[in-house]
Amino acid sequence: MKKTITILLASSIFTPVLAFAANSEEVVITASRKPQSINKVGQSISVLKAEDIKSSQAIQIPELLRSIPGVTVTRTGGPGNTVSVKLRGAQSYQTVAMVDGVKLSDPSALQCDFNLGTLMVGNIERIEVVRGAQSVLWGSQAIGGVINMITKAPTQKLNANLQGEYGTYNTQNYVGNISGKIGNLSASLGANYFDTNGYSSYTEWRGGKEKDGAHNFGANTKLKYEFSDAISLNLMGFYTDSDGEFDNFGSDALNTQSAKIGIGYIGLNAGAFEGKLQNQLGYSYTKTNRSYYYPSFSSRYNYEGKVDRYNYQGNLNIADDFGVVFGAESEKFDYLIDSGFSKVTKDMKTDSLFIQANANPIKPLNIAAGLRNEHHNLYGDHLVFDINGSYALNNGATIIRAAYGEGYRAPSLYELYDAFSGNQALVPETSRSKDISISHEFIKNKLSGAITYFDIKSDNLIAWSGKYMNVDKAKSNGFEFEVKYAPIKNLKLVANYTQNDAIDDKTKKTLARRPKDSANLIADYAFDNGFKIGANIIHVGNSYDNASNTILTKGYTIGDLRASYKISDLVELYGRIENITDKKYETVYKYGTSGRALYAGVRIGF
Repeated sequence: MKKTITILLASSIFTPVLAFAANSEEVVITASRKPQSINKVGQSISVLKAEDIKSSQAIQIPELLRSIPGVTVTRTGGPGNTVSVKLRGAQSYQTVAMVDGVKLSDPSALQCDFNLGTLMVGNIERIEVVRGAQSVLWGSQAIGGVINMITKAPTQKLNANLQGEYGTYNTQNYVGNISGKIGNLSASLGANYFDTNGYSSYTEWRGGKEKDGAHNFGANTKLKYEFSDAISLNLMGFYTDSDGEFDNFGSDALNTQSAKIGIGYIGLNAGAFEGKLQNQLGYSYTKTNRSYYYPSFSSRYNYEGKVDRYNYQGNLNIADDFGVVFGAESEKFDYLIDSGFSKVTKDMKTDSLFIQANANPIKPLNIAAGLRNEHHNLYGDHLVFDINGSYALNNGATIIRAAYGEGYRAPSLYELYDAFSGNQALVPETSRSKDISISHEFIKNKLSGAITYFDIKSDNLIAWSGKYMNVDKAKSNGFEFEVKYAPIKNLKLVANYTQNDAIDDKTKKTLARRPKDSANLIADYAFDNGFKIGANIIHVGNSYDNASNTILTKGYTIGDLRASYKISDLVELYGRIENITDKKYETVYKYGTSGRALYAGVRIGF
């Protein structure tokens, strides 16, 4: 793998670029809360499109995210267990995860973190990942960045898709979606079901024998009713119900867990001044119920977190070369924790105002700058600022990007009020993030590349030391490289490499579970007869599993193979082999990962 990394580094030196979509006219939404060409975005953004997701054959969201530069994925066991997704070394709870632009906060979690391990790919058709502080547009918690998962949109004509697969560990996965339009109403409805016997959450080659299964059911819907060309009503619903088994640290156990997550959104969209002003008034409600049972102690813990969120957003295009995005948000967080001995309920509230201006003063230059003031009922007002820009050269073949952003995260309800670990003297975490990149398309539609330097400094980080305390300063910096190459018809190659030094600035130790280097190679070839083959190689370097750097988690390299065959316009067969070399590895010390596994399935569309 060292040879592979050397090749990637050498290639990147001579082929500088950024996201999968490099220099296309692809439109993204998450970076600026409005549709914008990726060429005009100053932040680091990666996009996984429907074809990427389908080609990967991934079942769970974290499987998709681990292929993106700057992203680290660790998990405590198989499907359903806790997954941490870190962007550029920032903590997982410092990243905002969203479905269709609605935040997936869980106020009952230790640090308001959301477990992406409970989410299946299902009917997700697009993922946008923005790296670097995004607190101006997306508020508290967006220190590391934003992950926006977008479900399938309604279609003009009636469309239906079914998918089913079976594989190792007696794994079954089924997905269905139907969409269409009747008069002024368009709709998309989907559901997914997943079940597996699983493998031991306690590493099998360390002695784990008892298998830990998992089950998941999910459903989603999007509805849009158009009253006129200028006014429409949007509704979104998303639900997932998962349960499974997990082990103790370092031993088998019969522990069980469950999580039910529901999201509802309703929004009114109205245009004015011949479309120059777009208004959006919305309300969303998120509820998470989690339960954990430990039979050896005959104890059960129940958690409930709720978020009520009201928002207004305006997009004003003052001129072709100048526009403003502005808005207001009000969020109320509630949690309930039932330990069997006592019940604790707490809440907090934030009100925010934000504005970001986008300017195109000369044709090759695009600049965006914004401010957000967040008023917290406990911490008062906090102001954050960001600025980013892109500059195009060589008729758009070369793009230079630069971004600076300030991040902010208020302490969670659990950090403040837990009976054993809470500390009401905590103050918010803050950060300063900057990056600069250069991208170039060498051969149109064939060869492009990117190099990005990033630097994040964080203050007042909250850590557990008998109780939660503001104890740490941290810094994370490094490089992201990416090359996209299509040397011949039907062959696509994507390679990326991330070098990241994430350090506790107080102890000078490496932050836990942050590998210093990682790399991905993705290759796909499509034959003219409808047969496709593909492969992924993932390399993750050594990391430490604890803050004192006394437990080393060894790095690993694993590979997957996949293939599909389109029998007709309606039917496609597919299959894959994961961890083809049956590599024994861990992403978290003493927690198991899958051995070699085979899966096969069929997709039907009509």
